[in-house]
Amino acid sequence: MTQTQQDQSDLEWLLQSGQEEEIRAFVKLLRPEDLSVLLDEEIKPLVRFIQREEMQSLLSACDTTQRRRLLMAMHPSAIADLLIIFPTQEWRPLLEFLDGEQMSAVLAELEEPEVERVLEHIERQVLPDLLSEMDSDDAADILGELTHNEAQEILRQMDADDAAPIQALLKYDEDSAGGLMQTELVWVHLDGTADSALQEIRQQITEHEGTIDIHEVFVVDQEHRLQGQLSLEALITAKPHVPLRNVLETDIHWALPEMDQEEVATLFERYNLISLPVVDNNRKLLGRITIDDIVDVIKEEASEDILQMAGVGGEDLVADRTVRSAMLRLPWLVTNLFGGLLTGYFMWMYKATLDQIIALVTFVPVITGMGGNVGTQSASVTVRGFALGRIDLNNIQRFLWKEMRVGALMGVLCGVALTLVSWVWHGNAYLGLLVGCSLFVAMTVASSMGTLIPAVFERLNIDPALASGPFVTTLNDVSGILIYLSAATFFLQWLR
Repeated sequence: MTQTQQDQSDLEWLLQSGQEEEIRAFVKLLRPEDLSVLLDEEIKPLVRFIQREEMQSLLSACDTTQRRRLLMAMHPSAIADLLIIFPTQEWRPLLEFLDGEQMSAVLAELEEPEVERVLEHIERQVLPDLLSEMDSDDAADILGELTHNEAQEILRQMDADDAAPIQALLKYDEDSAGGLMQTELVWVHLDGTADSALQEIRQQITEHEGTIDIHEVFVVDQEHRLQGQLSLEALITAKPHVPLRNVLETDIHWALPEMDQEEVATLFERYNLISLPVVDNNRKLLGRITIDDIVDVIKEEASEDILQMAGVGGEDLVADRTVRSAMLRLPWLVTNLFGGLLTGYFMWMYKATLDQIIALVTFVPVITGMGGNVGTQSASVTVRGFALGRIDLNNIQRFLWKEMRVGALMGVLCGVALTLVSWVWHGNAYLGLLVGCSLFVAMTVASSMGTLIPAVFERLNIDPALASGPFVTTLNDVSGILIYLSAATFFLQWLR
């Protein structure tokens, strides 16, 4: 046995052993020249153990032949993930190694900013063939990144059977059920039997060249109106001549194409759905939404809420250009700017009080900072509650009372601590008592505002996450200063 054969035998044993740590240790030692002695079927199981940064280094060091072999062995999602860390100018050499099927799959895995950049490296004349390989919903998303004229020109170059469903999806908003659905699905006629249904399913799978994932089988009448659905288990275990009416599940959920994607995601979460049919107002079956699209929606909505709560807008992404990112973030900074000026104005109004008791200034950052933090905490919990459906306008009073108690309890604990610190620091018990009580009131008010403001936004049909960033923080800064300096002015004679 030659050394190469011995190495291949050892590698085969290692892969079959399933010892992940040992396999990862092995791939870390891989060098470009080692790939030449490995067979393609040996490279494919290895690449899934190579970390993204390691793969980037390996690809950069490989020659053209070995780079192609590595890319051909990678899963499309891994290639999409890899493109994110490669400089944009290096994308073209990587993309040139992908065949049409791989390129279509990679496009389907990419996020919107990366799709825009990939399209810059793809010749427009090859797009019709690429889109024909994709699910209709993914193809519609890709065309949505182009101008209307470009999209229509590409559709005209496609086969009519491939272009028609994509054209139909383009009329729906991308954040709606219609924008999420795909037209590829399996359906059978209501008047059939279990045996005839299986024959229909085989025929449809053959027509689509086996590319349809079957989660449920939808049942329609002669007018293509949705009547129910069948699980594969029920269909396979049913006797051949049993009418579908006898095994049909009629208590099902569906969505209209105009339904917002958040509502669709709620249906999936609440009823543990894998797929959801989409119907028109006459209940005619239009398409289906699958769980993989809903996972993307949940990630998108969560990211949007986090970004809005941080005051950088709901669309700011890592890959955005500098000017666009700045424009998205600037409005919230302007809110902070004017809020800070308003806080400064109130401090100027109370300058007589501050001139007489200069020690008051030392606790201004504590009052505003603690109030802002408590308000942000309450707002974040409230926004999360609205997003999960655990809080609504009917039970907001009960939740408000709970948050007020939480704020008051934290205010008591922090207020007592601040009272003692102030007393020891400045040797004035009255000042310590004033500062502690002001902090207690400011934190209680802040927790209330952090709950009420998102509720008001929800009432006005505005995303409550908008209330959780600089907006709540600024209002709590202002209210904290007013509470603190008003109390100091009222009790000024005891502070001297």
